[in-house]
Amino acid sequence: MKRNGFTLIELMIAVAISGLIFIAATAVMGSLFASNARNRQIDALEQVKNDLTQELTNNVRWAENVTFTSSTLTIEQIDHSILAYNLIDGRLLKNSEPITPQDVVIVDWQITNYSQTADYPSLIIEVDMEHKQFATVQDVFKIVVSQRFGAKQS
Repeated sequence: MKRNGFTLIELMIAVAISGLIFIAATAVMGSLFASNARNRQIDALEQVKNDLTQELTNNVRWAENVTFTSSTLTIEQIDHSILAYNLIDGRLLKNSEPITPQDVVIVDWQITNYSQTADYPSLIIEVDMEHKQFATVQDVFKIVVSQRFGAKQS
């Protein structure tokens, strides 16, 4: 007599193997989603780094006058308009308007002048930032920029 179908043990083994495959696939997918989210957060920090580097480098380089304290950078442009950068509540502001996104927290920024002449500062601007939702995603970078010698108008 020939039997058609599967035995109970065969079905239980098939269900167990399917369950293991499902668990493994779920773990891999969870890992991929977490990795993708972390990469998006790192990309957000990279974008802020690029934006701040371009913004501050161009404005300091072509400034008429540059003054700073530990928390404020003030740039007088050639047309005598003023750009004031401040760090307030984790956001970098330019003339009281945020220039960093809400999901990136600027933890600290420090400005030092390494120039030997007061007329044309050479600044090191160090920015310490992290992602707002995941503080383990962090970055610290330095911008080194000098005011151009020909930038000041006589």
